[in-house]
Amino acid sequence: MSQDGAQRSIQSIETGFALLQALVDAGESMTLRDLARAAGMTSAKAHPYLVSFIRVGLVQQDDATSQYELGPFALQMGLVSLRRLEPVRRPPLRSPGLPPHWATPPPWPCSARMVPRSSRSWRRATRSM
Repeated sequence: MSQDGAQRSIQSIETGFALLQALVDAGESMTLRDLARAAGMTSAKAHPYLVSFIRVGLVQQDDATSQYELGPFALQMGLVSLRRLEPVRRPPLRSPGLPPHWATPPPWPCSARMVPRSSRSWRRATRSM
């Protein structure tokens, strides 16, 4: 079954998506006029979509400048997508150039001050905790 013609879709969602795509492509906040132009529609057509996107958190509008940008729910969606990526979830088993004992992380929380350079610095770091 093809994705374009065989399945039923909601045209208004696809139309509004052009606004979200324009914000992503721009990578910065935009005025209504510029956003509508980038999405290939008039400001009058874009505005109701933006009102709905603001209500659900996909877009937010800066009170001072009135410019539009991606909202908190868009950020949440992106973070969830990042967590689902395999490289983000698990480090590689072995990276070239690293000692073999660095292949897996230690079972305890680690910070830069805990990494020993010698046995003397290790004792000093563990005493200060």
